[in-house]
Amino acid sequence: MGTNWQYFPELVGEVVAKANIKLANTVGYTGGALVYEYGTLIELAKVTALRNSISAQKYPLVWLVWERPENLKKFVGTDANKAYQVSPLIFIAANTDQNYLSSERYDAIFKPVLIPIYEALLAAIKSHRNFNTKNEIAHTQYEHFFWGMNDNGQNVLTDYLDAIELKFENLEIIKTC
Repeated sequence: MGTNWQYFPELVGEVVAKANIKLANTVGYTGGALVYEYGTLIELAKVTALRNSISAQKYPLVWLVWERPENLKKFVGTDANKAYQVSPLIFIAANTDQNYLSSERYDAIFKPVLIPIYEALLAAIKSHRNFNTKNEIAHTQYEHFFWGMNDNGQNVLTDYLDAIELKFENLEIIKTC
């Protein structure tokens, strides 16, 4: 499949596909094949609820938040070598046991599932032909224990999840022929 260099969610889908291949060969990884979706955070709650009713695989999930301001493109370069930058937000989520303590959660979910996914996604971005990654990939990583809980302690998602949030800064997307 050819890449439309202006369609960022498709590029992330290709990155997830590459990460799946790497994870299949990663010793100690226990999470299974990645599920990739994108959309707003409100859609995330709806998609997870819908998948409960159709018994589809939901996790581990890579969710590209694709709403303003994450999807605003800033064009850089010349017309001959047109490129753009985006600052996407991506969540990596996996089912968790609601009874785990944080230390158990880290040992059972983060170390064997979420961290290998995070590392595989970064490696896939670095090797993808449409990402200009001459330097380190500028991003911030946050670990969310028991993700999806609101300030009142209510789970706003339909599942109990742990997650890693990735906030990228000015990822440069380049056109390749």
